[in-house]
Amino acid sequence: FDRALIALGNLCFMIGLVLVMGIHRTRKFFLNKKKIPGSIAFFFGIFLVLWGWPIIGMFIELFGIINLFKNFFPKILSWMQYLPIIGPIIRSQPIQKLMKKIRGPILPTYVETKTTI
Repeated sequence: FDRALIALGNLCFMIGLVLVMGIHRTRKFFLNKKKIPGSIAFFFGIFLVLWGWPIIGMFIELFGIINLFKNFFPKILSWMQYLPIIGPIIRSQPIQKLMKKIRGPILPTYVETKTTI
């Protein structure tokens, strides 16, 4: 693993968040009381990557990212149902059962509408 490329990816990720959300909202996002453990893990992973432990740092960053964005994953799963190639796979019965457990009753599921010309 190339330490420099991973560090560059982390830098681009952080710059992207700041550009999309703004400085104030990004700071508020990372310093939210519920997201402090994820933020600590993410920034500690970045520190480990820069210190010379890229593999361990990447896994700790992944843990932090999952904790930071865990509320957003159900929305991503609902959105993915509408994609052309992945959508039919996600709409299959076994995946739908799994998604109901993950997503819960809040977000809508895909409803196929038939149009006639």
